Amino acid sequence: MNKINLLLHIGIHKTGSTAIQSFLYLNHDEILKHGYYYPIDHTLVENKLIIIRKLIQTNSISQLNVLLENLVKRAKENNCHTVILSDEDYQEFCHSSDDRIKCLSNYFNVKILMYVRRQDRYSESAYGFWIQWHYKRITAESRSIFHIFPLVNYVYLVSFWETIFSRENIYLKVYDDESKNHNLINNFIKFLEIDLQDIKTPDITESNITSNKFILDFLRKINHIPFSDEEYIKIKEYLLTKSIIKNGPKPFFLDVNERKRVLNLASDTNKEIAKKYFGRKELFTYENLEDKSPTLSNEIFNQVFDDLVNEPNLSTFINRSLLNLNIEKLRDLIIENKREKNISLCDYIARYKR
Repeated sequence: MNKINLLLHIGIHKTGSTAIQSFLYLNHDEILKHGYYYPIDHTLVENKLIIIRKLIQTNSISQLNVLLENLVKRAKENNCHTVILSDEDYQEFCHSSDDRIKCLSNYFNVKILMYVRRQDRYSESAYGFWIQWHYKRITAESRSIFHIFPLVNYVYLVSFWETIFSRENIYLKVYDDESKNHNLINNFIKFLEIDLQDIKTPDITESNITSNKFILDFLRKINHIPFSDEEYIKIKEYLLTKSIIKNGPKPFFLDVNERKRVLNLASDTNKEIAKKYFGRKELFTYENLEDKSPTLSNEIFNQVFDDLVNEPNLSTFINRSLLNLNIEKLRDLIIENKREKNISLCDYIARYKR
């Protein structure tokens, strides 16, 4: 079989993967002119073709072969030398030691693109995202960050991909450098070695960018309340666009001493990757480490909560979710986090009905 190239962008999470996927989707026709085929058919989920990963994981060989053959056919029909697939959840193969991903080599000359991010910022960003993601809505305090998101070991991650596709086909980029001054997309284009004019850029409201610290503090406090997904998404949209905390501080949860401690733990493996892939001593820069951002005060929380409840477009369903509670008492309940372990939240806060 006459193989074509495959650029497999595998994340990791919280390194701008959603922005890159949105860029590829929006600029499909332009990159096609330069020989890159990014599939945009009806099977896409959030601008990425997850079905290939799913078929490999479920060992659905016949379906997978049909899909891959069709992908190669469409790429060649468009005179493309490279197919691009982007899905940060390809990392699941690494964590499960599942080597079935190597089947892609039957159809493609595979090259892996992975972004790495400084471990303290990765864990902070993932923690913040899980607070605001309507599927998770975690309420854990920031002292639990590294219990939920342990330090990333890049030697461990990279070694898996080297074993499957060999060292010379692995390309690493440092997200902390690429994302400065919003240059992530431009640097990705540069990696493809193409020149694009008038590119379409993703809408920031459709990205997975973690909200500011005040919004995350607010959401973490109300995440005990059983809002529906629709309600929660609308609440978050209000906080991001209309609330008095829409322009809060950056989401830094760690103080400088904690950063130094965790970065010291990751130092040896980071240096190994830095030497092997970048020919330098350090993988990341450590000057001017960020300190913990201010915390949302109870007074501001109360004001935002009252504004939210009184917002004309939100008050109807919010009041329904709050079971017509006394708002002032509910605020106190949320702030003090008075919740008993063996009783449902709805039953507990119902005691505060008018």
